[in-house]
Amino acid sequence: MALPTTDGNLLVVSNDQDIALPATDEELVLLTEKLLEVEVPTNVFFQAIAIAAYDYASAFRYADNFLNSFKKAEI
Repeated sequence: MALPTTDGNLLVVSNDQDIALPATDEELVLLTEKLLEVEVPTNVFFQAIAIAAYDYASAFRYADNFLNSFKKAEI
C-alpha cells in the first residue's frame, strides 16, 4: 500500500504492517461512550484520549483492557 506524505512522495507500507491512524471525531465519541460504561478514573480517560490522538486502535485496546480488568475485579 502507498500513502502520500507531506512532501509529495509516497510511503510504501507492506500489508503485514499496521498503520497508526488518529481517531476521528466520531471515534472519539465512541471511545468516550465505551469508557462511560463504568466510572473510570480521570487519568484513565485522559490517557485513552491522548493515545487516540496518535492511534485510535491502541486507544480502544487500552480502554478494553481497563474495562476487562475492572469487570474482573468486581467479580
